[in-house]
Amino acid sequence: MKNLFSSALLVLAVTGSLLAVNCRRSIQSISANEVKVEVVINKDQLSSFARLAESIPEGSTIKYAKSEGGRLSIQDNKVKIIWLTLPQQSSITISYIVSTESLKEGNYSISGNFSYVDGGLTKDFDIPANNFTINSSRVASTSSASASESAALINKVMTGNIFATSKVTYAIQILSTKDKLPADHFYKNKVQEVKIETTSDGTNKYIMGAYKSSNEAIATRDSLVKKGYNDAFVVAYSNNQRITLEEAKLLEAGK
Repeated sequence: MKNLFSSALLVLAVTGSLLAVNCRRSIQSISANEVKVEVVINKDQLSSFARLAESIPEGSTIKYAKSEGGRLSIQDNKVKIIWLTLPQQSSITISYIVSTESLKEGNYSISGNFSYVDGGLTKDFDIPANNFTINSSRVASTSSASASESAALINKVMTGNIFATSKVTYAIQILSTKDKLPADHFYKNKVQEVKIETTSDGTNKYIMGAYKSSNEAIATRDSLVKKGYNDAFVVAYSNNQRITLEEAKLLEAGK
């Protein structure tokens, strides 16, 4: 019995070691005050509990995050995504937007690790840090994306966890459609970083911005109206849920 138990442990350990788990991170500048971070997790056949933890520079904030079915939490300069059960595909891509507006000129880095359970054992994969620089022209990332790649990234319409913070965030709903607009629609009109909120009836609501005050959002709405988006209006979110402007005012007042 003792030898049988030992053999079972050996098989378990060997099975766990066969998983080819690895991760890589990339950073790209997408505007004067924003960088987009992508973490690609090649998880092989891994399907159980896992966690991705990322550390961003102190003073920066998360404006958008796509969690690929995981539970997302953002606190201080930490981004955590926890999966009780990982998605079925062998590779998943996590992405988030970091606002660098409050950072001074200098060198910064983003680091993190991927933890998972394999064969009853907890294992860690440390993802090498990626560096980027804030200079007089704002963000210069370490990525070597071509101009066309950068343009494609700016044009990209994003979906997922749009406003995950518990604080009230204001944004602009530019318009809504039943059919999705062409990928370059907003780029042609010099409107960047548009997000999609798809409702249960299939309506696509196009959202722009993430503002701390309604006055900032109103100013952006006015500029959008001048570009021809006459139906643009201010909306509010808390914990990734849309709330009414009246609810937003009550939350801000602490009621």
